[in-house]
Amino acid sequence: MTEQQKMQRDSLELYFKIADDNYVPYQQRLDNTEKALAIVQQQEKDTMYRVNLFKVANRYWNIQELEKYKEISDNLLSDALKEKDTFNLAKSYSYLGDYYMEKSISDSSYFYFSKSEILSKKINDINQQFKTLRSKAVLLYTQKDFIGSEKLLFDCLKLSNKLDFKNQNFICDIYSLLGIIYCDLYEFDKAIFYHNKALEFIGTLTLMDKSIQKSAVYNNIGLVYAKNEDYTKAVEFFKKALDVNVLIKNNTLRNLTINCNLSYYQFKLSDSKLFPKLFFENYRIINSLNKSKNLQTSKNETLILLGLSEYYAFKKDSIRAIDFANKSFNIAKSIKYPIRMLIDLKQLLIIDPKNASKYASEYIKINDSLQLAERKNRNKFARIEYETEELEIEKANLQTQRIYIVYTAVALLLLLIAIIIIRYQRSKNRELQYNQQQQKANSEIYKLMLDQQQKIEEGKQIEKKRISKELHDGVMGRLTSIRLNLFILSKKTDKETIDKCLHHISEIQNIEKEIRNIAYDLGINIFSDNINFETVVRNLFAEIESHSEIQFILKTDEQIDWEAVHINIKMQIYRVLQEALQNIDKYAQAKNVIINMRKVGSDINVIITDDGIGFEKSKIKKGFGLNNMKDRIKTINGKITIRSAVGEGTTINVIVPVPEDYFVAV
Repeated sequence: MTEQQKMQRDSLELYFKIADDNYVPYQQRLDNTEKALAIVQQQEKDTMYRVNLFKVANRYWNIQELEKYKEISDNLLSDALKEKDTFNLAKSYSYLGDYYMEKSISDSSYFYFSKSEILSKKINDINQQFKTLRSKAVLLYTQKDFIGSEKLLFDCLKLSNKLDFKNQNFICDIYSLLGIIYCDLYEFDKAIFYHNKALEFIGTLTLMDKSIQKSAVYNNIGLVYAKNEDYTKAVEFFKKALDVNVLIKNNTLRNLTINCNLSYYQFKLSDSKLFPKLFFENYRIINSLNKSKNLQTSKNETLILLGLSEYYAFKKDSIRAIDFANKSFNIAKSIKYPIRMLIDLKQLLIIDPKNASKYASEYIKINDSLQLAERKNRNKFARIEYETEELEIEKANLQTQRIYIVYTAVALLLLLIAIIIIRYQRSKNRELQYNQQQQKANSEIYKLMLDQQQKIEEGKQIEKKRISKELHDGVMGRLTSIRLNLFILSKKTDKETIDKCLHHISEIQNIEKEIRNIAYDLGINIFSDNINFETVVRNLFAEIESHSEIQFILKTDEQIDWEAVHINIKMQIYRVLQEALQNIDKYAQAKNVIINMRKVGSDINVIITDDGIGFEKSKIKKGFGLNNMKDRIKTINGKITIRSAVGEGTTINVIVPVPEDYFVAV
């Protein structure tokens, strides 16, 4: 080490010492911190560089130069990421968590604490893990998640036996925070118990001066008694806190907090000998702090202002009482201190009854938002912790996953190709087996059909006649009965009754007509040996012509040997014709219908044309009849197209292939 380096080292240690001395004025501490930073920035970026840079950050924190503190922490984080230094990375995340907690940005603070905790667990850094859990507990406490904070504090105590000597001092903070939490939960016995545990622990420390720690604990015990409205005990412990604190002159901030508490609760005991002098003395000290005025100082200021408001209210000086209460409220609002805001609003409600409704409305609004924020924060923190853990796990496993993904993708691709080949081969084999079985089955069925044709036809005719009779006698009988129930027309012939019944009568008549048609169809053998296909089609014409003026023209190709066409094809063509003619009769308003049946190659082509009103296909839902027509033609491997336009009639074109094996005599 050169002489210059030794001088720099000695200077650096001196600057750190002065910057960390609470006795030294603020500006001098700031100057020495900046001098230390200038030396550190000249050093090589090694382990000692980062150690010293953390020390600089700590000095900025102690004098509440938070933006400089964050700038240093960001630089440390960036360096740690580049160097893949997990130890300092965890520490940097923790520092940023502290910054955002001080700035009351709770979600960012919790995010960085969670990342620090995960990394410190990963490298088994017990000290950093302990500090991070403690910081998270403090954050949850500030967000009123007392149960979550309590759990983290007990997790800290589980780690306490593994801490190094330096970090053992923080155990006192754990007991103290547990005492504060139980105080807020109104469990005062538990609160006193844990504060006493903190005092016992302080007694085991080997510090030369334990007054600062004892002073803080006595102050906290005083606050427990104050909340329990035992102001005598509270004042006793606030006085103890001042007595053990030997740093009276230079420890201004710490003494100020205790003095503010003591002043306020002495006033609560109606000990007004020193009022308002004691309040104003504390108020003067607060305003003299200038740059070093921090969040705690502002909280102390609100307490003093509230005390002054209560004092002047006691003295019946409502103007000054309202003024001090408003000042306290505005400061609490500026530092986002909702608990104090609620207390100030309560005071204003009492001393300013003219504006009571405004204060009450504001109180309800803040109280509701506070409760909602607490619920949201619990959910938010749980989500942040989960997402942070997921992110770290994903990051840790990413490299391994990439390798696995490549190998897995190749294996899956090969497996997929093998499966496709196997399934294709099996599919082809099944198709071949199916075709062979189908051919065999067709042959057997055809033979059975030849043997049993006559018996089946006889059975069909008997069954048709039975169904026809049932439809005619049964269904028609019921419909006739329904119509007879409309006998009311013979007794009441007013227009309203007639209008109601006419629709039902018309519908019943339509149903009767359709049932007669069905009964007629079932009652005859459509394709018997004595009636050819053309005659059956003409019979359809006759049914419609009997009740309408539609003119039908049938054109048939002599090349079609209907007797040679398979009965299944004839039946499906017949049903399509039947459905088409019924639609024309009901909806088309046609005067002429032409049916042209011709042979085109080995196909049968049936064209049905009418000169009716037509329709727009896009506005007509696919009804049951149209679907039936398409399904029937599809079963015989045919094609059907429908062309229509409003005012231009409708044309239905059916093409049915007739393979050689379908030309079977009926």
